[in-house]
Amino acid sequence: MRRALRRVAISVLLAVAVVGVAGRVRIQQRLGGSDADTAARVHDDVQRRVRRLTTALDGAAADVARDAARVERAAGGDGAEVVALFAAISLQASPARAEVSALTIYGPDGSPLAWDGRPSPVPAERLTGGATAFLIRTPVGVRLVRVQPVVAATSPRRVGVAVIEADLTPAGAPADEPWPGALAPVEF
Repeated sequence: MRRALRRVAISVLLAVAVVGVAGRVRIQQRLGGSDADTAARVHDDVQRRVRRLTTALDGAAADVARDAARVERAAGGDGAEVVALFAAISLQASPARAEVSALTIYGPDGSPLAWDGRPSPVPAERLTGGATAFLIRTPVGVRLVRVQPVVAATSPRRVGVAVIEADLTPAGAPADEPWPGALAPVEF
């Protein structure tokens, strides 16, 4: 009886040791063998994500810029064009916009003309400046925001501005707590 218990105890200890070693190896493979390796991996992951999101935001900005005439007519009060603008910026209408969380078109006076998704409040000075990208903390987490002036096709006159946003905080991460990628330096 004692011999059987000893064998069971040794088997359990060996199983625990094997699982512990396997877990440690898996963690090192996934995160790296040191803090520096982990930091480098997080940095690289954030850079890849930002590049992918920037490409998606730039594509959506280019789509809106090509539709400057519609933006101009909607800003002028044409109700049918406002409805058409809502349809044109629909996030579900384009698979290329899968990464986009919100898209808002503002008139030249800064009033919203059309939007889709859950837009974040953007400071007014960002709407009157040139094309830019920046990070903003929102109730749903950190977002990458692209602001693109919309210029009339026939003149350099500004007819509106597009604000395109993408969530940078990973799905499932707490919005009110910093995640490691939020502190990584980001190059645009």
